[in-house]
Amino acid sequence: MTFMDLFQPKWKHSDPDVRKAAVEKLTDQAVLADIAKNAENYYEVRQVAVETLTDQAVLTDIVEKRDGDFRVRAWAARHIRSQAQLGVIARSDHEWEVRRSAVRALFNQAALADVAKNDKHSYVRYDAIEGLEDQAVLAAVASTDPEPDVREHAAWRLKELATKPSRKSRLSP
Repeated sequence: MTFMDLFQPKWKHSDPDVRKAAVEKLTDQAVLADIAKNAENYYEVRQVAVETLTDQAVLTDIVEKRDGDFRVRAWAARHIRSQAQLGVIARSDHEWEVRRSAVRALFNQAALADVAKNDKHSYVRYDAIEGLEDQAVLAAVASTDPEPDVREHAAWRLKELATKPSRKSRLSP
């Protein structure tokens, strides 16, 4: 603890664990946005701030401005609600971890199909398959993906969809 720690808010404390605990209690969106964008030397403090943020513009800004820490950007992507924005991130972000976080929050079938067929990283394609319901796309991925694990996952997802009761049959007596 430094002398200055006595005169500033706990979220500016020199001890990262004290800062993190203080940020967990904050509700002021402006302060959280400032911490998420500008807190130095400790990404976990920034992640806590991102987790509490509700301002979609700030979350999008953190991802789009190419924040220096991919973990903070991935965490922000996970909290974005706009399917259109998530689709853009899932298709084009330069960090596979950020694309993967966006894919996990994505349910837009066209975007998921594009990622499942075209992403250069197998983990991202694998996660896109999890949300896909288009059997033709799943069949294509199951037969053409270069990675055996991704092909196997697509085949498993096809089987899962085939055995899942259709919406019509669940409504029938």
